[in-house]
Amino acid sequence: MVLKGALTILKSQPWVPYAAGFGGIVTTAALFLVLSRPDRFFDEHMRVAFAGNYYLSINDIPRVLSNLNEGQIDEQSCLAPKGSIASILSTGNGMLNVWSVDTALNDRGTNYDFGVCTVEQLLFGKDDTLDADNTNYAYEDDGTNPCFNSANYLKHLNKTVLANFTSYDYVVLSDQAKRMADDKYRPPSIVALYEEWIPMLEVSETIPVIVAPHAFYSDLVNMTGLENYSEFASLIHQGATEYQAVLIENGQSEAPIVPVDMAFLAIYEEDEDMFSLLTSSDGVHSSLYGSYLIACCLYATVAGYMPPKDTWSDVQGLFANARYIAESSYGYPGPEDAQYLWEVAKRVTLDGYVPSTFIEYEPKEWDMQDLSRLYSADDDDLTRDCYY
Repeated sequence: MVLKGALTILKSQPWVPYAAGFGGIVTTAALFLVLSRPDRFFDEHMRVAFAGNYYLSINDIPRVLSNLNEGQIDEQSCLAPKGSIASILSTGNGMLNVWSVDTALNDRGTNYDFGVCTVEQLLFGKDDTLDADNTNYAYEDDGTNPCFNSANYLKHLNKTVLANFTSYDYVVLSDQAKRMADDKYRPPSIVALYEEWIPMLEVSETIPVIVAPHAFYSDLVNMTGLENYSEFASLIHQGATEYQAVLIENGQSEAPIVPVDMAFLAIYEEDEDMFSLLTSSDGVHSSLYGSYLIACCLYATVAGYMPPKDTWSDVQGLFANARYIAESSYGYPGPEDAQYLWEVAKRVTLDGYVPSTFIEYEPKEWDMQDLSRLYSADDDDLTRDCYY
């Protein structure tokens, strides 16, 4: 059983208080202290990789994170708009039609920056199974991977980004919110972590960082069973702690969680007007307000402290080179709003604040041998209706 062992490891850390309840299982409040104290701190440069979906690509969270510290964070990504942490292993990058924009062009204006094309490239700087035209069918080609569908992009990567490759300190993993909130949909991602991600992370010596995305409500999406916002956010966090437990139980010394779900939930409780500004008009994806909050939570998680306060006065500048900006009718947060968002990120990420309506769901125990027999990382039947 994976989870009990992992939580025992977490409780053994000197800075994690034992919290009674749920049969002795460590509570989320205690787990917040785990995510707020990474083993590595940086003075100048940190290298952060990203693997995930629209959650990270909308408003270009990788570049915003780098801009929060004036480019002192080196970033690279392998993202697919509707991907999960399982499916991206078989499809790779899916940003061809999203990041074909002027802000993605290099200085010479000759190539777009779509990111790397596969997870192996992201973690190791090469992928021996990758063929420029996918003639060996090593990957699923849906027409959006730039290495398969953009002339000479793989050659360009090998000459630039992947030349003299240096491994990343962290890889940020972003799964689908509805998948993380429903234990019927989690197994393919948990199997992918256990069978594919963990072996690669051990070799690359890269620390996994799990994003707990925000909950949402939208008439455009099937919300059956997730109509209560606090419950949705709490179930997302249950999923994040289960992912964390699988990683810790199977050899990862740490797997911090980025508590975006808690940050949005805190604002949901405190400020109705501000909460309405956190998502775009579809009610699902983050607005520029929401993306600034996400980036602050992420920065605090990997750095161990908050980004500079002077970012409050020029949030728009953080997004100046973003490769995709979502509909932004609300505009950018001004200094006063940016300060509030920054302070909420600090409370939930570094101070261990738990919103009052958060529900402490007991994490589910998973038998990895049973899961591996029953599910595969690319089980199509379980990817339906989980695109958000």
